[in-house]
Amino acid sequence: MSITGTAVETNIRLLVKSPDYTDTNLTIAQAETYRLLSALEKVKKSWSNLEIMKFLGLRDPRPVMSRINHLAEKGWLEIA
Repeated sequence: MSITGTAVETNIRLLVKSPDYTDTNLTIAQAETYRLLSALEKVKKSWSNLEIMKFLGLRDPRPVMSRINHLAEKGWLEIA
């Protein structure tokens, strides 16, 4: 499954609870996104792509969608 659209409410389940970012196949941007999602998960379970985009300091939602999709492909999270 992949995320598309700009104001999509995203339900994400993190699969790797204690990641070691030094020994992964993640890019720096993907690791940054995963850390943010991990922190956000403690506040609420579902965030819109626009909210995540703002937290990451991005101006375009496409990188957020790409990062989330790549994290799902690599088994770091599950998109519900």
